[in-house]
Amino acid sequence: MRYPFRGLRFRLAAVYLAWFGSLLAAGAASLYVALDGGARAQIDRTLQETVLAARDIYTRDRPEFPEEEMAVAHIVAELIYGDRAMIAYGPDGRELGRSRRFPGAPDLQSLGSQRVPRPATVATPTGSARVLSGELQAGIHVLVGVSRASLEQQRRTLQLVLLAGLPLLLVASAGVGVLAAGPALRPISAVAEAAERTEALIAGGRRDFPPIPNRVIPDEVGTLTASFNRLLARLGEAFGRERLAAARQLAFLSDAAHELRTPTAIVMSEAESLLTSAPRNTADTESLGIIVGEARRMGDVIGDLLLMARGEAAAEYEAGELLFLDDITSTVMIRARRTPLGRDRVFRIGHFETAPIFANQVLIERAIMVLLDNALVHAPNSPVEISVGTDQEWAWLRIRDWGPGVPPTDGGRIFERFARGRTSAAGSGLGLSIARWIAERMNGRLRHEAPADGGAAFVMEFPIRR
Repeated sequence: MRYPFRGLRFRLAAVYLAWFGSLLAAGAASLYVALDGGARAQIDRTLQETVLAARDIYTRDRPEFPEEEMAVAHIVAELIYGDRAMIAYGPDGRELGRSRRFPGAPDLQSLGSQRVPRPATVATPTGSARVLSGELQAGIHVLVGVSRASLEQQRRTLQLVLLAGLPLLLVASAGVGVLAAGPALRPISAVAEAAERTEALIAGGRRDFPPIPNRVIPDEVGTLTASFNRLLARLGEAFGRERLAAARQLAFLSDAAHELRTPTAIVMSEAESLLTSAPRNTADTESLGIIVGEARRMGDVIGDLLLMARGEAAAEYEAGELLFLDDITSTVMIRARRTPLGRDRVFRIGHFETAPIFANQVLIERAIMVLLDNALVHAPNSPVEISVGTDQEWAWLRIRDWGPGVPPTDGGRIFERFARGRTSAAGSGLGLSIARWIAERMNGRLRHEAPADGGAAFVMEFPIRR
């Protein structure tokens, strides 16, 4: 897997580059200061050695000359340096002699007879210079100077090398950091890939997950790998417990619904018989009608519970066949017209075209009946419109009404089990959840729409069978 420049690999390289660049800049600055200071100290030592040499020669050769001025002139003439200049001054500040000045040596004449007891930088007509004065004897001193041109040249060369070399070194370091971060992060990429595989396995229904090979080196990545493997093991155990609990719940649900189905059918049958033979317009007739209605509703709830329990556990509901959604809808609509709720209702046919799908007929018929029953119950004074069509890759069924609609606050929970919303209409709250469950089991989907002119619409879609 390749990541953009903002990936962890490049962020680590950036952090490494920032630290390394800071250290490199500090080291370069320290080197510059050290070299500059060393060069300046070398010049100062040169000045001090020159003054000492002049003093030694004066002490040695003074007896050979009758006058001090002649001795001083001899000394200045004898000390010849290509990079230095020297001028001797008497007690009255008068110049006693000067050395021959070669190109590159400073011109000290403009400084006069001033005394400079410690090395100092001064400006001369030939440029900046480092100067120092020293006593030959009482009242007589020499002024020695060395041009700073060579020092300035060294400084400029050092600056150029640092300014050009540091960016190149940083770029090279960044490349090394990026390349070095790749192998270091490869185990983390393995963990990420394992997480993606685990997600795919979960989506595919797997409940056991292969671990990542542990690293031999006990570093942070090894700790991450071990932790992730423990997470995978616990996740597999949790899924196993969940599957076992779900199987037990489905078994209990199936057994309970099956046990309730027969007594409910008997109650409904007996109540219908009594209702048929009872005198009309009596209190008993009304009570028997309520019993029949509630028994029928209980039978529907039990049937839905059995459908969910068997559908989750049985492979028979996975099998499908080529069906036509328009034909199945017509059949279910005829059945809905015969129910007590649909007997006196208006059913409108909207857009209707051939829509081939691959699905289980029993489940599809149950889902369509749920949607029709939902419209008949929650929009009692509204016509119900049924439309069937195709749209590129999908075959769709749309059932809408012009009733009170679904409040916006209930839109997100109407497909939850036992969610009935803010309504006083009869119902168990299982219908829409079962319809969506059936649609998703058939690789389809079910959604709610809120038409602009009011009411509610439910659209169920399935892949077209070509």
